[in-house]
Amino acid sequence: MSIFFNLSIRNFLKSVGLNSLNILGLSLGIIAALLITVYADHEYHYDQFHQKASNIYRMEAKTNGEAWFSNLGVEHSRELMSGAHPEVINRVLLNRASKAFFSFGDRKFAETNIVQTNPGSDFFKLFDYKILEGNMEALLTDPNALVLTKSTAAKYFGEDSPIDQVLTQDTIQYKVTGVIEDLPSNTHLNFDMIYTNAGLYDREHHHSQNYFELVTDVDIAQLEEKIKNMDVAINEFHKLSEVKLMPVSDIYLKSDAAFGTGGKGDPLQLRVFLIVGALILLISITNYVNLSLAIYLGKGRAVGIRKVFGESKAQVVRAFIYESLATMLLTVPIILIGFSFALPAMNILLDVNLENVLLHAPIYIFGTIGLLAGISILTVLYPALALSNTDVNSLMKSKSAMNITGGTKYRNGLIFFQFILLFTLGISGWFMNQQIRYLDNKEMGFDATNVIKVTNAYEIGEFSNYELLKTKLLTYPQIGGVAFGPMMGDGMNPLAYKVEGVDETYENLLSYGVDIDYFDVMGMDLTHGDFKSVLQSSEAGQIVSLVNHSFINRFGWQDEPLGKKIILRPGTENELNRKVSGVFKDFHFYTLKEKITPQIISLRTDPQFVNTNILVKSNIENFEEVVNIIEEQWYEIQPNVPMEYDLMDDAIKRMYAKERQTGQISITFSVLAISLSVLGLAGFMIYIIGLKSKELTIRKVLGASLLRIIGVLNQDLWFIVLTAAILGSLFSYLVVSSWLEDYAYTIDMNPWVYPLALILAYVMIFVITATRSIKWARTNPALTLNDE
Repeated sequence: MSIFFNLSIRNFLKSVGLNSLNILGLSLGIIAALLITVYADHEYHYDQFHQKASNIYRMEAKTNGEAWFSNLGVEHSRELMSGAHPEVINRVLLNRASKAFFSFGDRKFAETNIVQTNPGSDFFKLFDYKILEGNMEALLTDPNALVLTKSTAAKYFGEDSPIDQVLTQDTIQYKVTGVIEDLPSNTHLNFDMIYTNAGLYDREHHHSQNYFELVTDVDIAQLEEKIKNMDVAINEFHKLSEVKLMPVSDIYLKSDAAFGTGGKGDPLQLRVFLIVGALILLISITNYVNLSLAIYLGKGRAVGIRKVFGESKAQVVRAFIYESLATMLLTVPIILIGFSFALPAMNILLDVNLENVLLHAPIYIFGTIGLLAGISILTVLYPALALSNTDVNSLMKSKSAMNITGGTKYRNGLIFFQFILLFTLGISGWFMNQQIRYLDNKEMGFDATNVIKVTNAYEIGEFSNYELLKTKLLTYPQIGGVAFGPMMGDGMNPLAYKVEGVDETYENLLSYGVDIDYFDVMGMDLTHGDFKSVLQSSEAGQIVSLVNHSFINRFGWQDEPLGKKIILRPGTENELNRKVSGVFKDFHFYTLKEKITPQIISLRTDPQFVNTNILVKSNIENFEEVVNIIEEQWYEIQPNVPMEYDLMDDAIKRMYAKERQTGQISITFSVLAISLSVLGLAGFMIYIIGLKSKELTIRKVLGASLLRIIGVLNQDLWFIVLTAAILGSLFSYLVVSSWLEDYAYTIDMNPWVYPLALILAYVMIFVITATRSIKWARTNPALTLNDE
C-alpha cells in the first residue's frame, strides 16, 4: 500500500501544475453546483416539515373577477365545519394583524409581523413549529392568549421566562402562554407573535386565511366543486366563481392568490438556477475528464513496462482507479473550505439562511462523495481500458497513446460538449442581465424619486385627520407635496365596465380614488382637460374622473375623449356612471410582466376616507429627517398606532428582487464557467505543447512562425468551437426566449451577440495558446530535442 501511495504522490508531483489546475477547477464547479442545489432544496421544501403537510390545504378562490384570493369570507369555512362534510377534520382561521405597539414595563416595541386567530384554534395541531415553553394543548385556548417566537420573547423578557407574563397593546392585555423556536426560513407562515381574538370571526362576514386538515385520499376536485356550489355567500360579490384547495407545501411556489400570505416563490427562477448549476458542474467535470484523459493517456510507456513485467489488464485498470481516487481526495478539503466561505455570500445575495449541509446532512455528504468517486472512475475508465488493450510495441513507441487508442476523438468530443455548455450559459447570462438592467431603467410613467409611502394610511382615521396631517406636513420646507392614492405594487382588482356606443362589457379596468395633488406628487403628465378647475367648481359629492391613454386608444377616443361616458359594474346594484374630465399618460401600475391596462382615476370634492397610501414628496435627500417629521405629526394624531412606511424607489426595486437575483446568479456563474473553461483550456494547452514539443521544435527550426505553430496546435479546435457556438447559441436562444415569455416588456435579443461570443471564444483560445507558445518558444531547441 505504501508503494502505491508513494507512486501516486510521485505521479501527481510529476505534473503538479496540471493536476493542481485540474483539481481546483473541479472543486470550484462542485462548490457552485452545491450552492445552487442547497438553495433549490430549501425553496422546493417549503412547509414540508409539517407532519400533516400532505393533508393540509388552504382555500383559495375567485369571486367577481379574475384575481385569486386566499383571504376569504368565513361563511364557507363555517359550512365546512358544520359536521355535514366528513372530508374535513380540522380548520384554522388566520388573519394578519396591523402593526401595533406592544409593551412590557418600560420596554415598548412596534410589532409588524403578527398573526391572529380564534380562541381554541387548532393551529398547533396542524402546523409543527417547535414549542420551547408552554402546554401545546392550551397555547391558544383562551381569549387574548399570546405565543411568541424565541427572539421576540428575548426582546421583552431577556433570559426570564415569559410564561403568564402580560404584554399590553393599547388597552388590551395579552397573557403569554407559550414560546416557540424562531420559524424556519422555508415556511410561508412567517410571524413573530400569534394571539387569539375572541370577536374576530363572530361577524356575519369576515375575511381570513382558511386552512383545513382533510382526510387522506379525499377527492380534491369534488370537494372544490362542492365548496363553489355552497349557497352561503352574503351577496353576489362574495359568491365563489372558482375554488382551489392549495396544498400547504405548494403555496410558496404555486399560489397566485392576492391579499394572502405566501406565493412569493419563483419556479422559473429555480429552474434557471438549476440549469446554471448543472451547466457549471458539467463544464467542470468535462474540463477535469478532458485534461485527466490526456494525462493518463500519456502513461502509455509506463503501462507497457507493467505489461512486460506481467501485470494483467485487471491490475492495470485497478492501479489507474486507485491513483484517480487518491488524486480526487485532494478536492475534499478544497470543497469543504470553499463551500463554507461561499455560503454566507450566497445567503446575503438571495436573502435566505441556508445551513452548511456538508457538516450534518448525510444525503449531501454521501452524495458529494459518490459524485467524486463516480468522476474518478469515469475519468480513468477509458484510458485504463484503452491502454490495457493496446499491444506493448505500440505503447513503447509513442510518447502518448492519445492517437493510437482513439483518444483524440474522445478528447475532441469532450471539448465540443464543453464549448456548447459555455456558449449556452454565457450568452443566456448576458441576455438575462440585459433584461434586468432594462427592468431597472425603464421609464415607469411616474417619478418615484424621493417619495415616501405611508402604507397604513387607512389607520389615520377620519378624513379630517388626513387633511390635518397634510396641512401640517406642507408647512415644512423639507416636504414638497402630500397626496393619497395607490401606487405600483398595491393590490387592485379590475372592474367590469362599459363605454358609450359599445354594447360589450369589459373586465380589465383599474379604478381607484386619489386626491387633487396625486398627479403632482407622483410627477405624472396630463394630456387632456383641466381636472382641478372642474373639481374645484363642482358641487359637494360630485366625482371627477380621468382615464389613461390605453383607455382612449382602445376605444378610438384620441381626438375627443372629454365628456365620454363610462359605466362601472354595469347591471349590478352598485352600478356607477362616470364622465371623462381628463386624460393622463400611461404609467405602470403592475410590474413589467403585465401590459398596461385601461385605468380610471376618480376624485371627489369631499372624500370620505383614505384607504390606500399617503404619499409624501421629499425636497431633500435625507429621508430619515423627513420620516421623523412625518412620524412626529402622525403620532400627534394617532399616538397608539405605529406608522408604517416605505421608500417608493425601494418598493419598486423589491418587485424585481427575484429577477435581479436571477441576473446576478447568471452573471456570477457565467463568469465562473468562463474562468473554468480558461483554466481547463490553459491546462490542456500546457499538456499538448509538452506532448508535441519535439514536432513543434522541428517546425521552429525549419522556420515556422509563431502564428503557424498556433494554427497547428488548434487545427481541430477552430471547427469544433464554431460548431459548438452554433448549437450553444440555439440552446441559449431557446432558454432566454422561454424566460422572457414571463414579461410583457422585454429587450430585443440582438443577433450580434452570437457572432461576438464566437469571436471572444476564438480570442480566448488564441491568447491562451499564444501565451503558452511564447513561453515554449524561448526554450533552447537543443534541450527539447534531447528530451526523450
